[in-house]
Amino acid sequence: MKMTMAMESNFKLALKKAPSLRTAEDLRTIYSHLYHMDVLSHLREHQLRSMCRSARYERHEANHNLFYPDTIASCWYILLTGSVFVKEHMYLARCCFGKQLGGRRGCECITLEPSEMIVVENGSEADESFSREKSPREAPGEGSEESTLKARESSSPTARRPTRTARIMSTTSFPPT
Repeated sequence: MKMTMAMESNFKLALKKAPSLRTAEDLRTIYSHLYHMDVLSHLREHQLRSMCRSARYERHEANHNLFYPDTIASCWYILLTGSVFVKEHMYLARCCFGKQLGGRRGCECITLEPSEMIVVENGSEADESFSREKSPREAPGEGSEESTLKARESSSPTARRPTRTARIMSTTSFPPT
């Protein structure tokens, strides 16, 4: 789904509102935009809806420090435009960065150019999913691609939303081989 300028503007306006002031229409607008982001395609519907209630929009100029090494990790980010540098890695638009459940950050993050982002507070249901699916410290077999696939196969198909690839595959017909 390609976002029009008006849709993009409405999305940013909704995210700029204080969560307690968001209308049902604001929440629908935010949800619709987040739903179509590839980086969030693994989240379930209730996780996205939870994120809609607390996420916020921020824009920063180049060379802005988003966080420092000893600050408490209270949020993570989805980069909409621009780029940032974190711990020897550059992140571009439509990437997530800064995911960490609690504790102190071990590095700093600086914007390399004017950048827009969604800020997601730690403690949301989406955080738990990111930590389970992306954690490099899990023991072999836990969280591996094979065990993740088995868990997905055994879960109720109505409990999770299909990934973008699954949605495309289900609407695409292939000639018989």
